[in-house]
Amino acid sequence: MIAAGTGAETALRSARSHYPGISRLDARLLLLHCLGISLEELIAEPNRQLTDIQAEQFEKLLLRRSQGQPVSQLLGEKEFWGLPFRISRDVLTPRPDSETVVELALEICRGNPPARILDLGTGSGCLMAALLTEFMQAEGVAVDISPAAVTIAEQNFADLELSDRVRLHCADFSDFEGGPFDLIVSNPPYIADADRDSLPVDVRDHEPAMALFAGDGYEAYHTLARYMPRLIAPGGRVVLEIGQGQADRVLTMFELAFNQAGLSARASVKPDLAGIDRAVAFCLD
Repeated sequence: MIAAGTGAETALRSARSHYPGISRLDARLLLLHCLGISLEELIAEPNRQLTDIQAEQFEKLLLRRSQGQPVSQLLGEKEFWGLPFRISRDVLTPRPDSETVVELALEICRGNPPARILDLGTGSGCLMAALLTEFMQAEGVAVDISPAAVTIAEQNFADLELSDRVRLHCADFSDFEGGPFDLIVSNPPYIADADRDSLPVDVRDHEPAMALFAGDGYEAYHTLARYMPRLIAPGGRVVLEIGQGQADRVLTMFELAFNQAGLSARASVKPDLAGIDRAVAFCLD
C-alpha cells in the first residue's frame, strides 16, 4: 500500500513493484492526475508528498488499470489533434491513427474548403472538432446511434466553443436524413466479430462494442456505401478510417456504389505513421 507522506518518486517505484503489468508512463500519468500537477512540476519536485486522499486515489486507479481499464477512461480525458476531449466508457478513446482521417481531409480539401461537414458515428466528436478548428468557416452535423456518446460529444463541442457550429443527431447511419454535405467523414466499426479475442483487454472489455465490431468487419461500410450518394454534394469528398488490409475491398465497394448512382469519384489511400493504410478518400468529379 502507498501511504500518506510517501514521496512521488517513491510512490512510482512502489506502483511498478506492486503492479508490474502497468508501464511507468501509465503510472506516472495516474500519479500526475492524483497530484494535480504537470510533469514539469513533478520533475522539479520529485519528493512531493502524497496526502491521504491522493495516496488512496492513486491506489484505486492503479488497481483499475491493472484490471485493464484504459488510462484515458481513468483520467476522463484524451488529447486528439492537439485538443482535449472528455472520455468515458461510452465512446472510443481517440487514437493517433485516426488523425490520418483529418490529415487526408485537409489534403483533398486544399484550396476548396467545405462549407458543410458530416461526421457519421461521431463518438467523442474528435474528428468533427478537429475539422471545424481547421475549416473555420464550416458548419457540421455529427451523428451517433448512442445517446450516451451524443452527450459526451455535446460536452466536448461546448468545451471547445464549437456548439454554435455543429448540430448533433442521435440516429443510425441508415436512419439519418440530411444533406447535401461537402465533406463526409466516418470512423465506423470495422473489427470482425471473429477477431474479438485477439484484442487487448483494455480495448475488448472496456470500450463500446458497437463502435468496434461489425460482423465480418465490413457491415458498416456496406451501410455507408448504400446511403453515401444521397448525402454527398456535387463535387463533395468522403474520408473513411479503415482497418488493416481493408483498403481494396472498401475502395471497390464505394466505387461501385457511386457508379450505380451515376457518380464518378477519384479514390486515394493514406497510411498512418506505422505505414498501415488507415484512411481512404473519394473525391466526386
